Amino acid sequence: MTLKLFPWDNGGKPDFINDKGFEWYVNDSMTRWCSHPTAGDLPPLRAVCFYVAERVDGKVNPITMVLIDRDTNEVLYENSRIEDMAVYIDMLRFVNKEP
Repeated sequence: MTLKLFPWDNGGKPDFINDKGFEWYVNDSMTRWCSHPTAGDLPPLRAVCFYVAERVDGKVNPITMVLIDRDTNEVLYENSRIEDMAVYIDMLRFVNKEP
């Protein structure tokens, strides 16, 4: 059985290719996590998460994930572990919560 976890596994094209040739794909699940309702009263985070990958001999290899602020395009966080990304998103949502 082949798991199709990444956008390129399902025929997805990169959303962006930078000047170094790295392919950027929106990570839908982590982007949705920025506003998931199970976090109680935490405010949504206006951010989008991307997989950054490289293509070598026709094979796409994931390198990391990058969380980008939707308003400023600032890099908020970078990590290759999905659990770390989810916790960081929750932390940002928590610190942005009104007292």
